[in-house]
Amino acid sequence: LYYRDNALAKKEQQVVVARQEKYQREVSKLIKPDLANGSYLTFLYASATLLHQKKEYEKAAALLNRCLPVYIKMNHGVSVLNCYRLSHEIYSAWGRQTGDAKMLYKAYELKQKESLIMEETSKQSQQQKLEAVLEKHNLQQTELNAKLLQQKVEAMNKEIQLTALNLQEKVALLDDLKSYVLSLKKKDSEQRPLIQNIAQKIGAVKITEQDKAVLQQKIDVGNANLFKMLAEMYPALTQHEVRTCGLLKTGMTNKELSRLYGQGERGYEQLRHRIKKKMQLTRNDNLVKHLVSLSSKEIMEATIC
Repeated sequence: LYYRDNALAKKEQQVVVARQEKYQREVSKLIKPDLANGSYLTFLYASATLLHQKKEYEKAAALLNRCLPVYIKMNHGVSVLNCYRLSHEIYSAWGRQTGDAKMLYKAYELKQKESLIMEETSKQSQQQKLEAVLEKHNLQQTELNAKLLQQKVEAMNKEIQLTALNLQEKVALLDDLKSYVLSLKKKDSEQRPLIQNIAQKIGAVKITEQDKAVLQQKIDVGNANLFKMLAEMYPALTQHEVRTCGLLKTGMTNKELSRLYGQGERGYEQLRHRIKKKMQLTRNDNLVKHLVSLSSKEIMEATIC
């Protein structure tokens, strides 16, 4: 490329040409003439450039005619463009030197091809930039959707946890009251106002079917996608076991679940065991952590989709 510097004096240009000729001789000893070899094609192009400087246009054009079809077949855009550009310069100079109109017209055609390639390359570049911008936008949108979905799920889980905690507190208070009643050893006259007071407190913390229905509804809504994933991943699970997974994910103990729903603690322990077995979890695996992990995975997959 140094030879294209118009500021070079004639003597300096001769030095450049001499250096190129030296390199050309050295490379010709090292490289195998094979058009399938990219380095050899580069060598042909460089040799054509040197011949063009030396005004040996016919030889230069012949070398380009050898490598250009190969570059076109390889769909090597940059090399094709360079060949057309150099060919245009060669035929233009050749036509002016000989006064041959056909050479000048050939140079014009080559220039047109060069312009078309540059235009197409520019369009492709703009298209790639546009696709990159769209990809970035889609990525940002995906990340935003993920955050919004995460916030929505976290809000739902928090609401479930608060509802479950409220019921747990009711259970605990009822247990305390039961213990208190059993500890009463006073006379009938002394017990009556105390029992009335206890009855009022029990009425205030009574767990209704509506309380349990509200909790179950929130669990069902907040874990709809998780339930679908569980049914697909573990088809052996019954519908009751799948819905119970949402309840277990709240972290309530077997005792708390037993007080809420009436089933014995042993029953919930066996239910957890059956679910873990169908999920092929070991004794040491934590079922609640596994369900929370699946819930997080479900969020990511839903965001990607």
